[in-house]
Amino acid sequence: MPDISLIACIVLARFGDRQGIITPLDQCHITVQGVRNVGLFHELYRYLSGQNSDLGNELYRYVSGAGAAHKLMCKFCAPAPMVSWLTSMGFDVPLSRCPGAIRWQDVRESSPYMVPTWRRAGNLRLTGYLQSHEYHHGKPQIAFNANTQDQCDKLTRAACPSGVDVSMHVRGGDMPARPRRDHYLPHIQGCVVVVSDEPKWVKANLPSSVHYISSSPAVDMCIAGSGAKQVLSGGTFDFFAAYFAKHKDVHMDRLGFRWDLQSVGDREADSYAPRSWMAGP
Repeated sequence: MPDISLIACIVLARFGDRQGIITPLDQCHITVQGVRNVGLFHELYRYLSGQNSDLGNELYRYVSGAGAAHKLMCKFCAPAPMVSWLTSMGFDVPLSRCPGAIRWQDVRESSPYMVPTWRRAGNLRLTGYLQSHEYHHGKPQIAFNANTQDQCDKLTRAACPSGVDVSMHVRGGDMPARPRRDHYLPHIQGCVVVVSDEPKWVKANLPSSVHYISSSPAVDMCIAGSGAKQVLSGGTFDFFAAYFAKHKDVHMDRLGFRWDLQSVGDREADSYAPRSWMAGP
């Protein structure tokens, strides 16, 4: 009688994971370290500075962790503080508890792409920003909650009763370069809604016909993705505005992804979002 284990290895080698045999689903777990876990000083800084930029970063970590787990055939369990915070911000987030007393192996990203060391079995805690759409596999069950979606729908209907033709996000406060008028102006047509952390820039640089709307970060994200066309800055907030909207007509400012204009090259910028979404030099 042939050796069953030998046959299984041959089958996996021919049709399965080319990187090696992966531990079964119930024997490996993936989690991520969220920015909400980094301590009181960080929380105090965010509160005093009034920044809400953690939202896109945390969503990216969650979706990337879930995608890595799907890729590695492991269970994903997000940290409870991350789930709690994203829920409080206006999202429906599945609660998947990590096993108690689990021993994690920390793996920090060394590039925007999944590194070969992730392709082995074990209980891995992924650290770093994890900001590359290359991590995304499967369909994470996370979405705007009913209240967020309802507020978004009410605000956009009030501005554009016949539907939003173009939705925009103008990001300014923490960028190394100011927003570019020529990224937005060619797309001003029909009914346009705009969300921004720079309302003065919007009023000074965009036509008075656009509808500036301001709400909570999650509702603003939903509004930014509400148009048939989306014209967005560069950042994780913008990525998820388009991600949740599932639209294809996306125009993101390529230069907006360069947090440090000298150190981040085209390869890194292209990793944040699909190249088809990118616009600009």
